[in-house]
Amino acid sequence: MPTPRSPWVTKWSISLGVEQANNTFANKGTAFFTEGKTNKELNLSNMTPGDEARFTIQVTNNSNVTIQYRVKWIVDGELYDALTATVDGEALVNNTTAWAEWAIPANDAEKVKTFEVSVLLPTAVGNEFQNKNASIQFVVEAIQGNAIFDEVKSVDQLMLAMERGDNITLGADIALSDNTALTIAQDAVTTIDLAGYKLTGNREKSAGALIVNNGTLTILGTTGTLTNETANGAAVIENNGKLTIESGNIVGAPLVDGGYPKYPVISLGELIINNGSISGERGALSIEGGNAVINNGTFVVEDTADDVAVSRYTINCENAGTNVVINGGHFENKTTVSNGSAVVTPRGASISIYGGDFRDPQDDTYGNTDNIHQYMGYSAPVYVYGGTFSDASVKKFVAPDFYEAALDTATGIYTVQVKDEVLATDSATLGTAIANGSAFLGNDVQYSGSFNNDTVIGLNGNTFEATNTLPLGNNADLTM
Repeated sequence: MPTPRSPWVTKWSISLGVEQANNTFANKGTAFFTEGKTNKELNLSNMTPGDEARFTIQVTNNSNVTIQYRVKWIVDGELYDALTATVDGEALVNNTTAWAEWAIPANDAEKVKTFEVSVLLPTAVGNEFQNKNASIQFVVEAIQGNAIFDEVKSVDQLMLAMERGDNITLGADIALSDNTALTIAQDAVTTIDLAGYKLTGNREKSAGALIVNNGTLTILGTTGTLTNETANGAAVIENNGKLTIESGNIVGAPLVDGGYPKYPVISLGELIINNGSISGERGALSIEGGNAVINNGTFVVEDTADDVAVSRYTINCENAGTNVVINGGHFENKTTVSNGSAVVTPRGASISIYGGDFRDPQDDTYGNTDNIHQYMGYSAPVYVYGGTFSDASVKKFVAPDFYEAALDTATGIYTVQVKDEVLATDSATLGTAIANGSAFLGNDVQYSGSFNNDTVIGLNGNTFEATNTLPLGNNADLTM
């Protein structure tokens, strides 16, 4: 693969918008070039806010194939956290421009590109950066334009594959640089197969999620791990599009020193979880919009040694219009130091639970961790049709008429099931259930009796067949 060469040409130095002479700044700082090991270096000394160096990079491409290229800077010195840079007006994000295509040069003129570069110490920076220094290399990287990676083994390959919307299979552990983010565009359809490897980020909470999905994203990789290692950091995935988790382990940022991180996964779009695990010390999953279906998987709030009075929810469900369906999975809150924590917390969302195993710690120090807990009086609709639960909080949410939370006194576990007295599998049991006011069909059933009291019948996908005209007596109401 060709490596473009990069001769640099100084154009001018500027202070607060005013061009200066002899590569000096107004307050006697300087901008000059030296020969580095592999490239020229820009050396900036004694800069003050508002100082700017502008120059060009000229690149020659002698390849005979279309390439993808980008411009990357490497900064060393005390100004690293304060300087900003643009290349042809495009701001460097995560220390680089976006990948761009360079077609096969048709003539000598098309072999050369000239980039306008600006390096600025913004006026908004604090005084702690005044009169500081930095040395900078700008590198132009290139790879074959149609390169498809069977296995992604480096950060550069990962970033290019993400930008192009490729399906990604990891071939090595990859650690992203500080505050680097991965974004799936609105129209992109991408799969990330962790393939047993670890994809690690360090993303501050204020910077936003490690992966922002605006398109369609699928996560795979049974033994692989996706994690943000920054203390009290950002979410691992923020879903604004469609996210499917088939497998893999997603681990949230650690909770330390009295702060708290974001949930590992935050979803505001469409979410489907078929398997895998999501865990964190703050919580596991925050569903804040759209529709979510959880079919299986493991979701855990890990205990932490920090005695922090912060509520920790395994599944947090927020906002009216959000719909959550749980068909199965293992949901656990291991928090022993808590402040109103819960396994499932409705905060305005509509929740239907058809199955799953829901556990809070039996030795909860504060005794206030519930399987299901309405946050601060939210009147969110929650209906439980099945599943096992480790405390009595589920009894308040069992779907009415047909279901009950049956306690096993030996284990302390509640199992939500159809009430024995309402389950109707033939005409005789149906008649008995109707006399008690509610019936839940376990089969197709025929009936020829009457209704002498208010009755609710749950068809449950079965057929209720009246073999004659059925009388309603005593002003009875019949609901099916």
